[in-house]
Amino acid sequence: MAIWDKANVEGKLRFTDLVESARQWVPVIRRYGADVVVVTVHAGDNGMSS
Repeated sequence: MAIWDKANVEGKLRFTDLVESARQWVPVIRRYGADVVVVTVHAGDNGMSS
């Protein structure tokens, strides 16, 4: 759940597990022909951010 802007994004955005999302979507992107998939992430590292 978004902590930083919860009032504005609750019910509008979903925050899913990064690794699970990559496992789901990287194969799909590869099937569309991508030779390389680069994943960038902006996430907190103190356990308090979503």
